[in-house]
Amino acid sequence: MKLAESSRRKFELFFRKQLKNKQFQLPAIYFYTGRFSQLITTILNIQGITIGRNVFVKPKFVTLLENKNYKIHVELAAHEIAHVLQFEREGFFRFLFKYLKSFAVNLKQKGNLKSVSRQEAYWEIPFEIQARDIAAKFVKWNKDTQSKNLLNSNE
Repeated sequence: MKLAESSRRKFELFFRKQLKNKQFQLPAIYFYTGRFSQLITTILNIQGITIGRNVFVKPKFVTLLENKNYKIHVELAAHEIAHVLQFEREGFFRFLFKYLKSFAVNLKQKGNLKSVSRQEAYWEIPFEIQARDIAAKFVKWNKDTQSKNLLNSNE
């Protein structure tokens, strides 16, 4: 499914402010929640994974609304959209190379392949650190923006 227009506009506004670029436009982003998403996220023990402009989300993080639209946890969506933009900035193969190289270097420094070491190596990937930071900033910005809108509508 394509990112809903209202969500695209909200994320685009946020990234325009973050990047200090009034002309910034979010690329078309597609979210998948089917069997392949379930399989890959379960195997990798993750909530979601981004490949280019395609985001595969573990189905338990998606809610079907009454209007037949889907809602993805906002922090997860922001995190994965940050990865889409990293892919765009770095280029597809360069991003993958740098991401996997960083993971391998981090894992080598741990000295073993245990689950805890793999998790720590993942958390220390610079692209992941940046995506978590952006997601946290988006959640705060979104909450502040909604609060301001509520205050303005009550005036």
